[in-house]
Amino acid sequence: MFWIDNEFITDCHFVSIIFIMITNIELTELSSGTTLMSDFHVKSVEMADPTKRDEGNATIFYSGKYEGYKMKVNMKNGKKEGKGVIYRENNIVFMELCFVNDIAEGELTERNRLGRIISKGCLHEGRKSGLFIEFDDKGLELSRCFYRNGLLISDLKKSEQIDGYYDEIDANGNTLTTSQYTADRTHKEGICYEYENGVCSKKYQYKNDERLLLLCEFKEDVMIEYDDKGKRVYQGGYVLDKTKGYLRNGEGSEYMSDGESALYIGHFEEGMRNGEGTLYCDGYPQYIGEWKNGLKNGQGKEYDKNGNVVRQGTWNNGTNGSDNCYSCAILSLYLFFIGLIALVVSLA
Repeated sequence: MFWIDNEFITDCHFVSIIFIMITNIELTELSSGTTLMSDFHVKSVEMADPTKRDEGNATIFYSGKYEGYKMKVNMKNGKKEGKGVIYRENNIVFMELCFVNDIAEGELTERNRLGRIISKGCLHEGRKSGLFIEFDDKGLELSRCFYRNGLLISDLKKSEQIDGYYDEIDANGNTLTTSQYTADRTHKEGICYEYENGVCSKKYQYKNDERLLLLCEFKEDVMIEYDDKGKRVYQGGYVLDKTKGYLRNGEGSEYMSDGESALYIGHFEEGMRNGEGTLYCDGYPQYIGEWKNGLKNGQGKEYDKNGNVVRQGTWNNGTNGSDNCYSCAILSLYLFFIGLIALVVSLA
């Protein structure tokens, strides 16, 4: 191991007798500004075995921005191959990465001067690709970023709109998705709201980062919900709830299994029938009246298909007052007959 201090300089003269300084090995340091190694300018290369100028273990010294830094890596045909470790000036690990045919490929780990991991992710063709996790100086997770071809595509942050969800933010600060994720937040899993031009446009069911089902669409102030067969089940107003997401709200319509025939038309509140509304059956109104928490509640009337009122009055959590009266009458009649039988038995 080399130590870059006063002793290292002394040892370097001794080591130079054993090691051959190689400066003409063809190293493919990609020049694109989006590649990880583009800022690492090779100053010199030392091979561990002086008889093999482009094979075996090597130490690559850098200049410029990373003056004093060095990488230890295996060379094959003059190209980096396998795991590489980049050290700071004081020989503490700065970065760990892998190479395939001289190109950085696979997992990347970066550490700060205290040795703590501050970034983890993957490289593809020398560029950051996919998910990168960033940590603070105490090792606590700061954010999750997504890269494509070395460019920051999006950042993952806790959603301020819906509890338990995460917002995917692009490089310009625009929200791309608001989604549920796996526990380690590596994959979309569950409900995902997608945005177009900063406006929520669709709601999907996700599994392992793949869309499974379109649940609803948003068209300006109208939300359209679908069942698992793609049939419309609701169309109307909506509201964003911080704990439940987007819910039915205001005037709207529910539909039967064909996606066309109205089942209910009326008012909604926080996802449930609330206020005035009409329940339909085969196109005819079955109930017209008040609702609360999805149930008939308040004043209302029930109709047959000929438009005749078959029941009216006050409902309480789905039950009509006349139902209670009818039940009371039955109970009274039952008790009367029980009493009558008891009387006959006693007289016998």
